Amino acid sequence: MKRLSEILNSAVSTEMRQYARIARCWELACGEVINRMTTVQRLKAGVLEVAVHDSNWVSELNFLKGEFLMRLNEMGIKADSLKFYYKMRHAPEAYKTIPKKDMTAREKQYADSLADRIEKPELREAFRRAMYSYFTVYSLDDQHKD
Repeated sequence: MKRLSEILNSAVSTEMRQYARIARCWELACGEVINRMTTVQRLKAGVLEVAVHDSNWVSELNFLKGEFLMRLNEMGIKADSLKFYYKMRHAPEAYKTIPKKDMTAREKQYADSLADRIEKPELREAFRRAMYSYFTVYSLDDQHKD
């Protein structure tokens, strides 16, 4: 009897297995929230190309390149650089129905208190903007069950 891994190895191309590994490492390196708004495209000549599906986040992610590269290299992904670019993605219906809300003073205070702990000014401000954006959808009172 053949093991499932043997069957899958013969059924799935080497390129597809490599892509799946890179995509999984990307998810681990960047976290769930960023992974949801990005799609790994390819790794070519040491450059990992990543499509970003929210144009506001392209420049924010550029500030975090070094951290992402370090994490990817620790996982065995040999990338010398990252290239982020905007690519529109049609949102699923469930995402389109998420209502936007105003950030409360408590949420702003919370976001600011977290951001103020970050030493590097560019990372601090990128994180602050990301948290402000987060609180237009979610609340401090939400209990996420992902």
